Amino acid sequence: MVLMNDDVSGYTTFSEAQYLPVSHVSYKDAIQIKDYIISNSTPTAKITFGGTIFDIRPSPALAYFSSRGLVRYNGNNVKLDVTAPGVNILSAWPVEVGLFLSGLKIKPFNFESGTSMATPHVSGIVALIMSKLKNDNKRQWSTSEIQSALITTTDTFDLDGKPIYDEATLNGSANILQRGAGQVNVMNAMDPGLVYNIEPDDYVAYLCGIFSNNSQDVQIFTKNNTQNCTRSISSKQLNYPSIGIQMASRSANSTISRTVTNVGDAREIYNATFIEPPFVRIYLSHYQISFTRLEQQITYSITFIMNGSHPSSGVIGQGELSWVSNRHNVTSPIYIAF
Repeated sequence: MVLMNDDVSGYTTFSEAQYLPVSHVSYKDAIQIKDYIISNSTPTAKITFGGTIFDIRPSPALAYFSSRGLVRYNGNNVKLDVTAPGVNILSAWPVEVGLFLSGLKIKPFNFESGTSMATPHVSGIVALIMSKLKNDNKRQWSTSEIQSALITTTDTFDLDGKPIYDEATLNGSANILQRGAGQVNVMNAMDPGLVYNIEPDDYVAYLCGIFSNNSQDVQIFTKNNTQNCTRSISSKQLNYPSIGIQMASRSANSTISRTVTNVGDAREIYNATFIEPPFVRIYLSHYQISFTRLEQQITYSITFIMNGSHPSSGVIGQGELSWVSNRHNVTSPIYIAF
């Protein structure tokens, strides 16, 4: 049997247990096969198993079913955060798996795909980070600092140095709303250099900003009946490692601030490099930040100003801001909603 993708499934194919000898092909290959069948009165086909094939390109690539952003109700925070390996992951069970035909037994190993495969990869990286901090007798990072380490150290290019490919399309690379910051990088995340911390009170202030200081709505999330909105901040001001800005008009401009904590070398100097989103100019309060001790914090601000004509409503712009030292590259993805 030839299992052919539809247009929605794009290039993503799966290694699954089947009743019959099966070749699973992409939508592009499916079109060629259909054209061949239509144009030939006696079409023929043969499936030949060539063994395990390594070094497939492009790699990594974004699966067609991967969650896509933007989550509009959370303000302008960039979601999703990151991507992780989640297709054709070799897994094991304590029992036999597969399709149980009479006389057919499949060993307790199988290839599985989905969020339940990507999540263990991320959870494993988190466990490694916590273990390394403990072994090095260092302060355990907060949840938001670990999240920051994951987001600011990702890979946005594949093994050939090209942008990560989106398998849902026949041509084109994944954008910031499809891949988030990029694919997680284990080694980089364990030594990010700088992290962005968010205190619980900051999340409450963020919720107060979203719900226009309606304490009753905020209490649904905090589970605290006495929680009041004594402070509120806009979503763009949350000390998040990624940056989301809305610029609705030609005269729009926006200034935000971020605070980084030094978890790299005690003495380290970082220089700013950035890629400006289309139609936008970026100005920084600091183009260099210098640390003299561990756990030192430095706050900087970023100003976004429209440059030229305003694009059509619904257009998105993407860029990035990186703090680069001799040892670390701390990158924040930038999303602009026009």
